[in-house]
Amino acid sequence: MLRKLGCGGRSSTESSLSSSGPKKELLMRALVATSEGGEDEVLQVQLVPRPVPKAKEVLIKVAYAGVNRADVEETNLGEPTLNELEKAGLKGKYMGVECSGTVCAHGEMSKKDKQTWKIDTKVCAILVGGAYAEYVAAPIGHLLKFTTKIPVELAAAIPQDACTVWSELFMKKRLYEGSAPEEEGEGSRLSSGETVLLLEVLEALGFPFLFDVGGVAVDAGCSGIGIFAIQMAKYQGATAFATAGTNAKIAECRRLGADLCINYNKNDFVEVIKDRTKGQGVDVILDCVGCNGLHRNLECLKKGGRLVHICDNGRWMKKIDAYTELSNYKLIDVASLLYRTPEMKTVIVKEVQEKVMPAIENGDVKLVIHNQVFTFEEAAEAHKLKKSNLIGKILLHP
Repeated sequence: MLRKLGCGGRSSTESSLSSSGPKKELLMRALVATSEGGEDEVLQVQLVPRPVPKAKEVLIKVAYAGVNRADVEETNLGEPTLNELEKAGLKGKYMGVECSGTVCAHGEMSKKDKQTWKIDTKVCAILVGGAYAEYVAAPIGHLLKFTTKIPVELAAAIPQDACTVWSELFMKKRLYEGSAPEEEGEGSRLSSGETVLLLEVLEALGFPFLFDVGGVAVDAGCSGIGIFAIQMAKYQGATAFATAGTNAKIAECRRLGADLCINYNKNDFVEVIKDRTKGQGVDVILDCVGCNGLHRNLECLKKGGRLVHICDNGRWMKKIDAYTELSNYKLIDVASLLYRTPEMKTVIVKEVQEKVMPAIENGDVKLVIHNQVFTFEEAAEAHKLKKSNLIGKILLHP
């Protein structure tokens, strides 16, 4: 059972004096990356000041936080790098880039915005950080509403994966700050009837997979990105092929709707995809991480195909250039969702609210979470599990 922590009420994490004295700063529990070293040393639960929402922000009482690769990698960056990212506005003071919960306070905003984001409204949010805490402040443009059709714990698995897949596959070829949305369908990297190879090759985290989605090939079938990519590709009219390394993952990819599932430990996925596409290859590759076998993945891409690189930096682009010629492949290097500008994120979230959330609420896109939910005190264990060969999103709760 989760503790009931009201925004205005007292709890073990709040401190205030009687009405006759000045009010003390409200505190909350949060996971803090304290120093370089092993994860058990780095992740500590501490009492810290509760955030105060700024203009056009709300304060969210966190119910669940999703565990993402960005969080796992953060524990290995060290304090100097983390401090620089924080100064640049690319990460929050605390960890966690997505959460679900309820609105419990407003920053300065219009009456219309307050009406839209009423107190107790259920929301999930993309964040630069701070989800690993009892409370987090978030811009209203980065919030997604959900109805009672979606349990609050499942909602925590939506923001990062849905926004990443939708923006990188189905939105414009480029998202420019302040640019107006293009006409429906224009500039989409993946269109109905095409094939995409989604490369979320998480070998460094222990679970590489691949799918081909009727225009889309997905590598990382049972990761959060892969789970969304297979289903959204099918939902948008693409054909889905999927590769995975275990029978359990093959079964899960089939359950999610993949048209062709390849066990890469038993079959040459390149030959299977070439045979399935009559030697042409796939239209789009979505590369979420990069891998040592990148040249094998590129063999699946047709001439004139599009490579979408959504890693957290461009470190793999030199490797890509070494394996292929620009005349044959359209290479696109893009930042991860984490590093997009606030304005870009607002555009992405708006489209996800309009186009993806209905598919989730109707059951056309299913959410998959790991069967164990971890407490903040168990976060190091959750991060270790994230590196393992699992299926579905891992969640933390305060």
